Amino acid sequence: MSKNRNQGSRSEAVRESWGAARRTALELIRLFGPPPPLAVVLGSGLQKLGPRYLAKVPFRDLPLPKPQTAFHRGQIGVVTVRGRRLVVVEGRAHMYDGYTAQQATVLVAALSFWGVGKLLSTGICGVLGQAAKPGQWVTFGGHLNLTGDTCWWKAGNPRGKPAGELQQHLRDRATATLVVAGIRGPSLPTSAEYAAFGQLGAQAVSMSAVPERLAAQQLGLDHASLYLVTDYWDGSRFVGSVREARRLAQKASGQLWETVEWLTTTTAESGEV
Repeated sequence: MSKNRNQGSRSEAVRESWGAARRTALELIRLFGPPPPLAVVLGSGLQKLGPRYLAKVPFRDLPLPKPQTAFHRGQIGVVTVRGRRLVVVEGRAHMYDGYTAQQATVLVAALSFWGVGKLLSTGICGVLGQAAKPGQWVTFGGHLNLTGDTCWWKAGNPRGKPAGELQQHLRDRATATLVVAGIRGPSLPTSAEYAAFGQLGAQAVSMSAVPERLAAQQLGLDHASLYLVTDYWDGSRFVGSVREARRLAQKASGQLWETVEWLTTTTAESGEV
């Protein structure tokens, strides 16, 4: 009985998340019109630079899960980059905010239902050993889902679509392509946990990358991740702090925006958008 009740509760939660994603997509159509081909999600401490918004809306005015931390503004807007419209999402909801993986990825589904075809997820991460240094950008070529949960946006097709052209473009801009371990957070891993992640084959750790990666694959989006390294585990100790992560993110926001502008132009010139 308990198992059936749990299954029923999960099914209802999945239906609710689908409904929230569809309602959000309809509201985005009403506010912004036809979907731009590319969206970028700005993670912890990463700031939008460049052109002003043509229009914007806060998460609180949409049926979206709301970020619960100060580093995530919770806002969706549209800008023009070299004549091309681009969706910019400032902040995201996390599982450590109390959401399930399904709820935390309603945003990704809403963008897909709106008609956005390409998604760039950005944020900060830690690395193991010498995979990369703080202040460098990495992308992810594989993942370990250690959150204890998953999302269900494509029943019967859990593996979804493999990485496409967007990922290939970013490999030329990143220091390394790594395997990322997705954890729930919000606490940082202990030394023992880092050691275990390394034994499993992880080279990086993130609290946001894996749920978005799973959702994007299930929904058939051309998806890539570009994450800033802000801390590392050297094999015996953790090096980093929240204050240092915020400083590095603020400093690197200009680099990120240059990459976003380059990516918008490059994908347009190659006929992908």
